Amino acid sequence: ELFSSIEGTVSDFDSADRKGDLFVIARNVARHESKEYQIRLEQDGPFALRAIVEGKYVLLCYRDRNGNRKYDSGLVHPYQPSERFVQYPDTLKVRARWPLEGVELKLH
Repeated sequence: ELFSSIEGTVSDFDSADRKGDLFVIARNVARHESKEYQIRLEQDGPFALRAIVEGKYVLLCYRDRNGNRKYDSGLVHPYQPSERFVQYPDTLKVRARWPLEGVELKLH
């Protein structure tokens, strides 16, 4: 009775750069030592983060090109571009037994 969920879709508009899985992550902004919730998607489309403790969350998504399961910001020398990344533009308030639906993440 203390949990909820965040559901939505990830859209990837770059047809040339689709190497790697997509990771959707919800991070609690109010608690310093809280659990991070994440889900791995093999392709863009619907996602659902379930059994989330109520609180305020930022939602982000990145395409994991190198398969190390973490976001890489790239290198200057030797040049390596960063992994593509998007953050939902607003903080999401998750309330117990009140699922958030229709969240759209657009990866360009």
